[in-house]
Amino acid sequence: MKVTIGDKEIVNGCRKQDKESFRWLFKKHSPWMLGICLRYCQNRNDAQDVLQECLVKVFKSIDNFQYQSDAQFVSWLKRIVVNTSLNYLRDKAKDKFISMDDSDMHLNISEEETNYDQQEPATQEYLLELINKMPAGYRAVFNMYVFEKMTHKEIATELNISENTSKTQLLKARNFLKNKISESVKTLSI
Repeated sequence: MKVTIGDKEIVNGCRKQDKESFRWLFKKHSPWMLGICLRYCQNRNDAQDVLQECLVKVFKSIDNFQYQSDAQFVSWLKRIVVNTSLNYLRDKAKDKFISMDDSDMHLNISEEETNYDQQEPATQEYLLELINKMPAGYRAVFNMYVFEKMTHKEIATELNISENTSKTQLLKARNFLKNKISESVKTLSI
C-alpha cells in the first residue's frame, strides 16, 4: 500500500520544520516544478539550480502562505517557479528584447498554432530542446504565452516591455521553431 499525504498536511508540516514534510513536498511537486524550470533554462543543471532556489523560497515563505486548497497551493508554487525562472533569465541573459512598437503591425497567431502541449511526448521533448536554443527574449515570451497562458498585456507588465514587443518576440519564437523544424525535416528527407 502506497502512503501519501495531502498538500494541507505538507504545508502544516513544513511550517513546523518537519523534515519528512519537506521530503513529501519535494517528492510530490518537484517533478512538475523541474519541468517548468527546464522550459526557461538552457540546460538541466541550470534548471536544477533554479528548482533548488525555488524550494528555498518556498521553505522561507511557507509561514506566510494562507492555505485554502490544494489547487491554490499548487498555483502558489507555480508562481514561485515561474518568477524564479524569469529572474534566472534576467540575470543570465545577454540577449536583449528587440523592441518593435510598429502600431501597423498585425500579428495573427491562432490558438491551434500555439497549442504545443497536446503533442506526443517525443515531439514535446524535441520542442523543449528547440525552445532551450532560443534567444532568452524569445524563450521568455514563448513560455509565458504558450505554457503559462499569459496574455501579451500580462507578459509586457511582467517583463517591462511593450505589448507589441511581446507579440513580436512570440512571432520570432514561432518562426525560430518553424525554421528549426523545417531544417530537421530536410535533414531527414536527404
